[in-house]
Amino acid sequence: MREDDALRALRAAVEVRDGLADLGLQARIGVQSGAVITGGSEPVAGVPVAVAKRLGATAAVGEVLIGELALALAARSVDVEQVAPLRLRGNSATLPAFRLVRVHETPERVHGMRSSSVVRPRSP
Repeated sequence: MREDDALRALRAAVEVRDGLADLGLQARIGVQSGAVITGGSEPVAGVPVAVAKRLGATAAVGEVLIGELALALAARSVDVEQVAPLRLRGNSATLPAFRLVRVHETPERVHGMRSSSVVRPRSP
């Protein structure tokens, strides 16, 4: 795993979304980071896969929703808006979710230091 994997995944999500839009198609995309199980002919599995699937299913058409860990890993390079937490089925727990607004070309810097992403709460 490379330290910029989350950022690379977010850039890829934006490219897929924009590429589909150029073709007159739309998608709902979810991105989460973390360790997964891969190998052989079995599909990729793990909590991050399930979270990304849930984020994608909840996203509006043309929207990229990202999970808390993906945001933490790419925070210096993205702007997001917090959306209502997702309710998990059969559970009272919720899952924090964020709408990807913009991926910066280079990480933001303030006075020579990298800044965190701007997280703006969604208006009710």
